[in-house]
Amino acid sequence: MKRRWRIFAVTSLLVLTLILLGSVLFVIPQFALPILIGKAAVSTGITLQLTDDYSPKQFGFIFSMSGGSIFFQLLKFVTPVTAIMASLLYIKTRKAELSH
Repeated sequence: MKRRWRIFAVTSLLVLTLILLGSVLFVIPQFALPILIGKAAVSTGITLQLTDDYSPKQFGFIFSMSGGSIFFQLLKFVTPVTAIMASLLYIKTRKAELSH
């Protein structure tokens, strides 16, 4: 072990880096995609107007959905991914069935 500590340390760091990279690649599509779709579909705004003596004159809050419903936009992304996952599961199941 004393002679090969450098190889062991480099290999351990490489494995740790690959595990962390794999974790990031797992988290980004699962959680970030719905958040990005929701952010793109909904627009908000706040309007605040003050008079000359800095007292509030007008205050408004705008909430609007752009490009259709959030659920419709989410379905445009989730449906193909779900279909691909189902077809890959089917192919793997058939392959496992045929190999026995």
